[in-house]
Amino acid sequence: MSAFFGIWHGPTGLKQIATRVNFRTQVLADELKKMKIVLKSHNTNYFDTLAIDCEASGFSSADFLLAEFHKVGINLRKIDENTVGLSMNETVNIADTVDIIEQFATL
Repeated sequence: MSAFFGIWHGPTGLKQIATRVNFRTQVLADELKKMKIVLKSHNTNYFDTLAIDCEASGFSSADFLLAEFHKVGINLRKIDENTVGLSMNETVNIADTVDIIEQFATL
């Protein structure tokens, strides 16, 4: 499947997709930081995935954050009791990115 994906999009298409995914991840990271949501320190260089420190961000636990996002149909990944991962990909559009930001803003 990945070979077909690469052939279908070609080198230029793959670069465009990667650039778009990374840009949206950067926008998300910047907006989260403005809301005082703390990204784990190993997240200084990233491509498409952010790790959120729940305790330092004022959330009671990773389970709390997961539950709040599941209520609105957004899936996050529990890394440990205090850390949630969020990954972007080529299917995440601008509206999805805004939905994620807005959900964080309501908590």
